[in-house]
Amino acid sequence: MKILLVDDELPIRSYLRTLVDWEGHGYELVEAENGAAAVELLKTDHIRLMLLDITMPVMSGLEVLEWMDAHGVKSVVTLLTNHDEFSFAQKALRLGCFDYVLKTDITGQSILALVERMRRELSETEQQEQRLAALETAARRRARAELQSSVNYWLSSPSVPDGDVLERFRVQLGFEDAKYRYVLMEIAIQDYAAVVHRYSGSDIVQFTQVFDGVLSELLEAHSFFFTDPRDGVFLVFLRFARQDSVQTILGRTQTLSAQIRNSFRNLLDIHSTIVYTLPIPFLRGARDVYRRMELLRPHAFFQPGDQIYCLEDYHIDEESCTTFLSEFEGDFAKQLRSRSLLEIETCLDDWVKRLTVQHLCVNPAAFTQSCERCVCGFLGDQQLFAARGAYRSWEVLKQALLEILRPHCLSNEDQDKNLLIKKALLQIQQHYSEDIGLEWLASQLWVNPSYLSRVFSQEVGQPFTSYLNHYRINQAQKLILTSNLKLCDIAEQTGFSSSIVFSRSFKKVTGKTPSEFRSEAL
Repeated sequence: MKILLVDDELPIRSYLRTLVDWEGHGYELVEAENGAAAVELLKTDHIRLMLLDITMPVMSGLEVLEWMDAHGVKSVVTLLTNHDEFSFAQKALRLGCFDYVLKTDITGQSILALVERMRRELSETEQQEQRLAALETAARRRARAELQSSVNYWLSSPSVPDGDVLERFRVQLGFEDAKYRYVLMEIAIQDYAAVVHRYSGSDIVQFTQVFDGVLSELLEAHSFFFTDPRDGVFLVFLRFARQDSVQTILGRTQTLSAQIRNSFRNLLDIHSTIVYTLPIPFLRGARDVYRRMELLRPHAFFQPGDQIYCLEDYHIDEESCTTFLSEFEGDFAKQLRSRSLLEIETCLDDWVKRLTVQHLCVNPAAFTQSCERCVCGFLGDQQLFAARGAYRSWEVLKQALLEILRPHCLSNEDQDKNLLIKKALLQIQQHYSEDIGLEWLASQLWVNPSYLSRVFSQEVGQPFTSYLNHYRINQAQKLILTSNLKLCDIAEQTGFSSSIVFSRSFKKVTGKTPSEFRSEAL
């Protein structure tokens, strides 16, 4: 433990330094030649014990105590002096000094006993500070829990008046409509029960603290509040300055959403779906917006995870959803008659992708019933799904349907492979200019990357990476021959990460650099 000795007289410091084997008794003696030097040390070093001379040039011991009191620096301090003056002692005690010692009375035994008393006092002070901190933390948590409970009740109960909750928002969080606008962000944790068990032994309160810690680190520059989770869904209130434009607020919200998603996924291996709203001008409007979010919440059933989207992007339109389901059933029934398992799976994937791209808020239960109705009609068994439970996600539903259909479909593996490769080649033709790879392609086709890699090599005659590279070079050659674009622009338009990579790949495939190819073509 460090002790700071502050005295302008070098002989006194030398005497006290050699009077006791400080290191042998577990102390590190740090010295300062005046009050100003002591203050500089206290600014950067956490020193909790001090022996402080009263009368010094530049800055006296009493002035150091006043500085510590003004800046909230907590240390156990004993004043050293050559003068037994009661007025000094009075002021020192008022400033929180532990003791007041005459230098002429100091011996090795007395100074060591004094320091040990100071250390015990420090221990008691720290314990008291810890108890107070724990009480303050518990009080804050209770107040926050009460507010969370009130907000949850307010959001879900239209008959509850706004006044009390809005006043608590203002008093406890400083949320004032005159100064701020608000964004609601809903964070849905996938496999919530398993995640809570993994990180807190199924203690939801403890996991909520983990969640709070992640948000606090990311949102420290923003005022925020979140409600108790319901089935793994956290509702976060974000506060933004009223003078910020809608575009600015949305930009910040999108950035924060991506940071939250990435932190959960990359640091904690937690997958989530995030929905955020447009800025809400008045806090009382949050209740109506929340009801719209509740209507959209089932749509997470169709999302593969780690998705971010805006509430306003989605159409909560019953007529559009009914039309969608009717058209889906017609196409799905047609594909079932083909008895090609891959065609059937492709049909399901295409319709779900269409649903998400068009931002239709189709109820998962209604979509599930449509799928089951078609399968029952195809197999002639209306009781096939009578004992089924609820499906956790679209992928689980799809796999259940395919397992039921597999024995009734053609086992022509080559036909399925051929169709898979046709779809893969079409994806490459449509997206070769983007940053794509095997993992991306497999995700678009809903197949295992290793399986796709093996089938692609077998059917096409070369690995995926090689085929993509040759296809890009072929497109680049066409652009060189038919346009006046700069080579760097052609590289970018054909999916190469840089002109250097483009030139190297071009020469490897054609035997010439892009410049040489263009020169010879002129």
